[in-house]
Amino acid sequence: MASGRVTTARVVETSGNKWLDREALDAARGSTFAPALHECEPIGGSYRLAIDFPE
Repeated sequence: MASGRVTTARVVETSGNKWLDREALDAARGSTFAPALHECEPIGGSYRLAIDFPE
């Protein structure tokens, strides 16, 4: 059952900095979302999340 927690995260486009990529993954893994619903039941899904770090 979908819980709104991130179960899998990966870097799709690298920042070019391994440390920033790792921080972005940690941020994504720590995120929670309201799960999508189908017939009032939570379902799993995927979402592309862009994380920008200010300079």
